Formats: sequence, C-alpha cells, structure tokens
Amino acid sequence: MSGKEVKELQQLLKQFPGIYPEGLITGYFGSLTEAAVQRLQKIQGIVSYGTAITTGYGQVGPKTRSKLNSLLIEQEEGVDIISLENKKNISPSATTTPSTATTTPVD
Repeated sequence: MSGKEVKELQQLLKQFPGIYPEGLITGYFGSLTEAAVQRLQKIQGIVSYGTAITTGYGQVGPKTRSKLNSLLIEQEEGVDIISLENKKNISPSATTTPSTATTTPVD
C-alpha cells in the first residue's frame, strides 16, 4: 500500500520517536511503518499479538484509526502530543493513520 494517506500516517508516527524511530516519510506502507503501528497498538492496548489477518496487528483498522484520530484532534487543539508519550507510556527514546487510511478492518 502506498499514497497520501500513508505519508500522513508516517508524519504523525514520526512525532513519536519511540514508536517510529526511523521517521521516514516515503508514502510506502512497508515493514518499518507496520512495526511502528504494532508498537502503537501494543502500547495503547489495542492489540499486541497475532497477524494482520488474524487480529489486525500492524494494520490500521477501526480501533487504531480511532486512536490516531484522537491524537490528531489533540494536536489540532494545541496539545503537545509529543509530551503525551510519557503520559501514555510511550517513551520518546524507546520503541501510530489518519482517518482516511484503509487497511484490513480487523483490530
């Protein structure tokens, strides 16, 4: 998968170095972006095991999309989402898709 939605996802994930340490904005949903989504899902208690097909792990389905949307809203409201990393157990130095991204709807 590739495109504008993936770039938007990567831009959001890049704000969390602990989630997406590579920080690449390529527009391609490859293994690095998938791993970042998995980290976000695990830390946020969305899903922490399985595969994209069995549990949606690593895919941006409804629950992950909802969490990402809430992060975007917080950002638009002027909340420093980078500082939210500590509040939500996302360490900036340890190991996130816009609402329009589409993938397997399981998660």
